Amino acid sequence: MPIADFYFLEPNRVWRNYLGGAALDRMAGAEEPQDGRFPEDWMLSLTRAVNPGREDTGEGLSKLRDADGNIVPLTEVSEHFSAGLYGEKHLARYGAHPAFLLKYLDSAIRLLLQSHPTAEFAREHLNANAGKTEGYYILETRDPENAYIYLGFQHPMERETFKKAVEEQNSAVMLGNFEKIPVRPGDAFLVPGGMPHAIGEGILMVEIMEPSDFVVRLEYIVNGKPLPEPMRYIGGNSDFGMDMVDFNVYTVDDIRKKFFIRPEEKAAEGSARRFSLFDERYTDCFRVDLLDVNGSCRCSLDNSLAVAVIVEGEGAFFAGNTAAAVKKYDRMLIPASRNGFSFEGKGKILVIRPPLP
Repeated sequence: MPIADFYFLEPNRVWRNYLGGAALDRMAGAEEPQDGRFPEDWMLSLTRAVNPGREDTGEGLSKLRDADGNIVPLTEVSEHFSAGLYGEKHLARYGAHPAFLLKYLDSAIRLLLQSHPTAEFAREHLNANAGKTEGYYILETRDPENAYIYLGFQHPMERETFKKAVEEQNSAVMLGNFEKIPVRPGDAFLVPGGMPHAIGEGILMVEIMEPSDFVVRLEYIVNGKPLPEPMRYIGGNSDFGMDMVDFNVYTVDDIRKKFFIRPEEKAAEGSARRFSLFDERYTDCFRVDLLDVNGSCRCSLDNSLAVAVIVEGEGAFFAGNTAAAVKKYDRMLIPASRNGFSFEGKGKILVIRPPLP
């Protein structure tokens, strides 16, 4: 079977230690959507989820569905059609791997305070090529008046004082470093490696990140029980964990100016406006554009693999010689060899691509 003109990304739910996922149930057509322990959908992933005790499940690895309904693992397409899927320049730099990880995340509760390593730290200390810088695009909030994130320290605290609060799991002290930063649908922001953060309750978002599952859990009491120490600090001790925390102080204004995305309009083809969101102004880990379509448009991709996520509206999606009807929250993988796609309808589309080759 040859490589398809494009693929739908199949639901790929992953177990986590927090509650959520009702919106993902709704996307999948469940009659009674409910929150549970599968609050994330790893849309495009060749990264295995790190869930001790669940290693045999293969959680995290994506499956694809072509327009004829045939389902195939991303691992197979990546192995057998690497040149068509990724393009030669991408292969030369990153190998047969998307070089990013893409998720839906639906939080019913506030997530635990956490941090992630930078790519430099991961290379030096974790024997890995990727850290975990992340980009968030907010889709929905369950309580619009009270939707928020914690991002970076707004109040100073010495490393040893903070480490003691982490070891004692004194959340009140830890949270004293942060102020709630309101968010709303359409907001996009960067969470660099090292930045302590937590998503507030009731947020559905698209999450784009470096391809790893490294997490420093600053809060690690789950259902009244502490997580095993290897799950807290990526296999190290609390000092190792603190090495992956940015202790700089950022005011709320600093956060909004430095890490909230300011869309930059660029040339579009057809009845659409195209905005660059995540680009070299903010990160070299991934690229994201937003298409605002009212009619018919073409989206060229410079011979790059891409994922198109319909975040508003519906219409007809075309790539190569294949067409399909698409609706809100559908997501399609376009191989590099197709060099773009077309859309007819009305809606907004996130276009997510790997870093520059």
